Amino acid sequence: MTSKIIRETWIDAPREEVWDKGLKDFANIYEWNPAIAKSFTINETAGEGLGAERQCNFEGSNLYIEERVLRWEEGHSMDVLIADGKGMPPWRNPVATLELFDENGGTRMRMTMAYEMKLGPIGKLMDKYMIKPRFGKNISGVPGGLKAFIETGKKVSLDEVDFSQVREIPA
Repeated sequence: MTSKIIRETWIDAPREEVWDKGLKDFANIYEWNPAIAKSFTINETAGEGLGAERQCNFEGSNLYIEERVLRWEEGHSMDVLIADGKGMPPWRNPVATLELFDENGGTRMRMTMAYEMKLGPIGKLMDKYMIKPRFGKNISGVPGGLKAFIETGKKVSLDEVDFSQVREIPA
């Protein structure tokens, strides 16, 4: 069974600007995701587009993830597979979909994290009581951080994210 965590926010900038200054620069997510201390391309891939790969090192720990772009719709959306990492939950096929929509002179940004838990019934319990609560907050930092980065033009820290501007969408 696929689990999903969905968060969204409205950004006061045109979709093209949000894409060009934020999502398109795949390698440099650390500038707007407050959970990421450092990010860089890996495996000699380009910093953007289909097949791009990056490593994201988490703030305040030695944990990291390696991600690969599975789908790239220029200016609109992408699917990103979490291919590997250190300290990741027991899940299969974790894919983040990042989407931009024109709305009210600005942009609606939505992130959907979809995954399947391993470990059968134990995995289902872990998902309900550990994974969704923990990752729900981290995932809120993605649209919230992108909003702060685009609207201020500065690298974002956790203190600068207004989580009240991020909405949870029931899956």
